[in-house]
Order: sequence, then C-alpha cells, then structure tokens
Amino acid sequence: MDADALWVNARLLTFDPKVSGPCGLRDGWALAVRGGTIAAVLPPDAPEVRAFTGRVTDCGGKWVTPG
Repeated sequence: MDADALWVNARLLTFDPKVSGPCGLRDGWALAVRGGTIAAVLPPDAPEVRAFTGRVTDCGGKWVTPG
C-alpha cells in the first residue's frame, strides 16, 4: 500500500451503494492517505493495516465523512 498516513478506528460514510449499511457506513475501518488524497479504504483486519509502519491516527470511533 502506498500511503503516508493511516487513520484507524473510524466510522466512514462512503456513500457506496454496494454497502448495505446506511450511507455506505464502514464502522471501525481504516483510511489510508497519500499526499492529502484518500488512497484506500480498508477493513481493520487487512494485512496492509497490520503491516503499516507510517503515521497512524486513531479516530476513536469518530465519524469521517466526505466534505
């Protein structure tokens, strides 16, 4: 994974119609960021999340929404 930072333990509103939750909710997922742009949205148990060695921010279950 090519990312500068990882935000973990976030409640992500993806608005992805393929996700069955309200507004495409991904609860407890991770957001990989590269150069200020979203690089990936990952489940918390993804190998990329476990192996990441860069800057990690724990969102503490807070909402992350498009904006």
